Amino acid sequence: MNKFRIPTMFPIKIIFFFFIFISFVIAQQSQWQRGIGTAAGTDIEAIRMKALNNARADALSKAGITIKAGDARLVSESKNNFTDFYSKFAESSTRGIILEEKIIREGELKKVKGTTYEIEIEIEAKVAIQQGEPDPTFTVKCESSKQIVKENEAFTLTVTSTKAGYLTIFNVFQDSLSVVFPNSIDKKNSIEANKQFVFPPHKAYELAMALPEGKTSSSEMFIAVVTVENIPFPNPEQITFVNGAVGLRSEQLNVYAQWLYKINLNKRSSDQIPMAVK
Repeated sequence: MNKFRIPTMFPIKIIFFFFIFISFVIAQQSQWQRGIGTAAGTDIEAIRMKALNNARADALSKAGITIKAGDARLVSESKNNFTDFYSKFAESSTRGIILEEKIIREGELKKVKGTTYEIEIEIEAKVAIQQGEPDPTFTVKCESSKQIVKENEAFTLTVTSTKAGYLTIFNVFQDSLSVVFPNSIDKKNSIEANKQFVFPPHKAYELAMALPEGKTSSSEMFIAVVTVENIPFPNPEQITFVNGAVGLRSEQLNVYAQWLYKINLNKRSSDQIPMAVK
């Protein structure tokens, strides 16, 4: 039986750059904004990520998009707030979305007190307003058989949608994401309304998570997006077998944001679930 492991099992992440054409209409509805974000804490990797997400939130705010304080959904092992990208960068139900971004300034780490450090990051972000209004009758629920798992421990995801459509499941780790479903093994991704879909759908492989090198715990997220029409994510044939395990390719988050932007708000719905591996 093959293990379907998440990309953190690989010591090096390969990010494939996709050049997606943005139409003149999208260009007219988007604007570049600068955003500044700061964060402090003891986990250097986590505070850098939080500062970047705060900069994204600041850019969205300057474009007139309100980000609620309660949008942070992930908590790191040190219990500091770990604001995930999905809330402040590519949330599928908010009106604003970041299509492109670039870091224009990253300050040096400043020691605040003891082992606590602070960092400031400034970005330029291309912010666009999403089209349409969310359909209140179209909801998606994503649940996991376990929210805290041991390394390489198998678990399943269950997705239920109030409307029939096409399901895409993403795994998000730090600033990259991978498509878990559909894949080259299970290409058919249509689901029925109000009927539970369990992933993996059979016993040909298992879903498991691996720790990043040198870490004793990690936080990640799974996102289930259901679209009314079949709009494939631009990354076909993701799965490859490596030493008996199934490997996945990672993408930049702006590829995901651009994919979402092309889908009208009332033609899609989503849910997300944080996962911890220890």
